[in-house]
Amino acid sequence: LQRLGGRIAAGKSKLFTTSTSYATWLARKLWRPIQSVIEVVTDLRDLGSHLQLFGCTNSVTSMARFVKAIGTTQRIGWLPHPYPQKAGFVRQCSLPQALHAAAAMPFQDKIMQALRTAITKVIVPQGHTRAAAIAFHVGSHGRDLDPNVKQLTDKVQDLRHYWFRTPDGPHRINSIFKDYAQHNYV
Repeated sequence: LQRLGGRIAAGKSKLFTTSTSYATWLARKLWRPIQSVIEVVTDLRDLGSHLQLFGCTNSVTSMARFVKAIGTTQRIGWLPHPYPQKAGFVRQCSLPQALHAAAAMPFQDKIMQALRTAITKVIVPQGHTRAAAIAFHVGSHGRDLDPNVKQLTDKVQDLRHYWFRTPDGPHRINSIFKDYAQHNYV
């Protein structure tokens, strides 16, 4: 960066890694060009989302977003509009509000289930027995409103975009999948 004319400010820079041993090494590393160490972080809040590198799903930022989205969804339910219009409001307001940081970190199942329940109460008539899968299938009135399905489709779209728009996309994606398979993640 310095050869290109850039400057590195140690106080404004952060290093990330998912390896604890590498994080320890980086925290002690003296960067000679700036004669300083650079802070190593495991989580960071930026632009309204929270990046967690060690699989922790307990982020204050994301939880606050979910609680706010659940409140928005409940208020949509009070509106005197037909169900298709309420489904559109959920699609335009609640889901983007809750899932803003979905690519940066996973969410707790408990809070995701609370959002799913709030949405099903808004998009279909109240009843004693209500299956979420059927409620989302019948009450979505367009694209699926299930937050889990929305997360999946967004990630698949991102993957397709990277695959076709990046010259080495297929090679990198195959390499990542092989690494995941070696660690029994897939």
